[in-house]
Amino acid sequence: MLRKVPSGAAPRFGRGSSPALSVACALSDGGLLDPLETAMMPDPPSVSVGMPAARVRSILADAAASAVVVVDPDERPLGIITRTDVLAAPVDHRGCDLTAGELASGLLFWLPPQAPVAQAAALMAYEGIEHVVVVAEGRLVGLVTALDVARVCGRDSGFLPGQRLGAGLHGRWWAPARR
Repeated sequence: MLRKVPSGAAPRFGRGSSPALSVACALSDGGLLDPLETAMMPDPPSVSVGMPAARVRSILADAAASAVVVVDPDERPLGIITRTDVLAAPVDHRGCDLTAGELASGLLFWLPPQAPVAQAAALMAYEGIEHVVVVAEGRLVGLVTALDVARVCGRDSGFLPGQRLGAGLHGRWWAPARR
């Protein structure tokens, strides 16, 4: 459970936490109580376990997402691959690229779509992670990032310039022309 930081008190951070994320979340209550489905990227990029790392790289380069989720044939999440994982991956000693299953983090954090954004923020701050997979009935339905949580905080605090176009937080952003 996310505890609100009392006025004037220094926030306490969990292991591996992000102070910026924790402070931003302490400033705003509005959207943090909204369900994750309002902040998540629906139908995030996903790959099979055997997909070559070169293909994963190209998906991450083309996609708006900073991670892809490794899924089984029934769309059940098995792991996650971030852009950092791909950049840090060595080439296999046989001279062939690694597979998505070999690149994926075995530790996967997930929440249901009805969980509040605050719960994802607390999980990210405590575990020192930047991605939480959203799962419904055992299947992948979305992905929420630390940036998505920051957007919710900024939007509800009135600090984001411009307006959103399109549905959800992953629409295109524009700022009014300066005069």
